[in-house]
Amino acid sequence: MSSLNDFEAFAPNSTTIVFVLDITEDYSDAINLLVSSVQWTHQHGHNVRFEVLIHKIDGVHEPDRLERYSTIQKQVSVMLHECSIEKPLIK
Repeated sequence: MSSLNDFEAFAPNSTTIVFVLDITEDYSDAINLLVSSVQWTHQHGHNVRFEVLIHKIDGVHEPDRLERYSTIQKQVSVMLHECSIEKPLIK
């Protein structure tokens, strides 16, 4: 797993970061890393867009797929709101 230290090395020179989240694993650590990364770029004034790729989602049944996507989106939104980040550049 990557760390925020790795992220800090390349983030200042980036305009877009693709964040890969494996849906078949426990993704709570990945969500925490995503939020920490967004928070870091926000605090340092970097205008970085995050594209979140939910890896292996095609192996999940459609109803579960939508539920997991919604859960991830809600968790990230709540965590960013708690960090006072209202409009992150995340897709």
